[in-house]
Amino acid sequence: MRVLLLHNRYQIQGGEDVVVAQETEMLRSFGIPVDVFEITNDSITSAREKIYTTAHLAYSSKMREQVRERIRSFRADIVHVHNFFPRFTPSVYDAAKDEDCGVVQTLHNYRLMCAGGLLFREQKICTECLTQGNAWQAVVHRCYRGSLVGTAALTGMVAMHKLRGTWRTRVDRFITLTAFARSLFIEHAGLPADRIIVKANVVPDIGATSAEKDYALFVGRLSPEKGIDCILRAVKNGNFPLPLLIVGSGPLEKAVREAVQPGRVEFLGKKPSEEVHSLLRRAKMLLAPSMWHEAGVPLVIGEAFSAGVPVITSRIQPIDSVVEHERNGLLVTPGNDQELSNAAARLHADTELLGHMSKEARRTYEQLYMPASNCQALLNIYSDAIASSRKSVTVEA
Repeated sequence: MRVLLLHNRYQIQGGEDVVVAQETEMLRSFGIPVDVFEITNDSITSAREKIYTTAHLAYSSKMREQVRERIRSFRADIVHVHNFFPRFTPSVYDAAKDEDCGVVQTLHNYRLMCAGGLLFREQKICTECLTQGNAWQAVVHRCYRGSLVGTAALTGMVAMHKLRGTWRTRVDRFITLTAFARSLFIEHAGLPADRIIVKANVVPDIGATSAEKDYALFVGRLSPEKGIDCILRAVKNGNFPLPLLIVGSGPLEKAVREAVQPGRVEFLGKKPSEEVHSLLRRAKMLLAPSMWHEAGVPLVIGEAFSAGVPVITSRIQPIDSVVEHERNGLLVTPGNDQELSNAAARLHADTELLGHMSKEARRTYEQLYMPASNCQALLNIYSDAIASSRKSVTVEA
């Protein structure tokens, strides 16, 4: 089985980029030939490039030909699309079908039913386009980067391919990262239930350490939906019980820098994976108080579990299906800084509870995220996609 991965990288690296790198390494470590075709958004800076990208958002014949050529040269059996937006476009599915390849699409976000991709707007969960059945509400609110034109182009792209039947006829298998996301895509995006498989992201085993654990850690994008402002309020109120280290970058970075207090709050900025893993191994707890329905449980939670680190997170789907209250972590009300402080204080003071949760965190990692079982699950999805694609070709013939 020869696998071609397609991924449009963002200008600011995020979890999707990490997943692509980790899945590539995982597949290769098990002897699977993999070619990675990546493009970036780095060139979309000038007005000319922005206009060109917007004009070709729905379809790019140029990309279709480039992907076809890549498939031929690599002799791919399966094309696994991680992110086609904005430069690859859904034309890549046609390229794969031109060459009789199976097609798999991982749904890392909610973009097929939410222009913002997060189901989050104005500091709170937003399902307006879903519940009202009118995705054009996104244009009114300029949900894609505050741009009227960009949001209209994106919404039009999704609508066009829904009418065209692209999602139903050009993709053999979809991967969602949680059962919660799967249910949303079936109900609100109209994706066929029999083609959607739930598979968590692979997480490398970073191991635990016996070093003394004396701080809480936040790792992630410094943005409202990740709950970093809730953490800052908890620290500001003076009730947070132990030192806090913050790792990441994003729009709220200025507020984080202003919250730095020597000995109490330290901001480390963005760090490479190796340093994040080192910090996790020495952390007493991970804070992940998300405010939105994550499309997938954040990778850092799986990494924390690998190191035997309990997680304090929000009582919100789908995270609360993995972080179980008083088993491998503690759940708090989204946005409630006092509950967050109280949970941290409880875990900090109760060594017996901490030990129990550490063992259960590691057990959760072994059940959900180990590379061997994750790779087999992915290969099974690839095999099903190839078989489905060949069956479809036979029927059409």
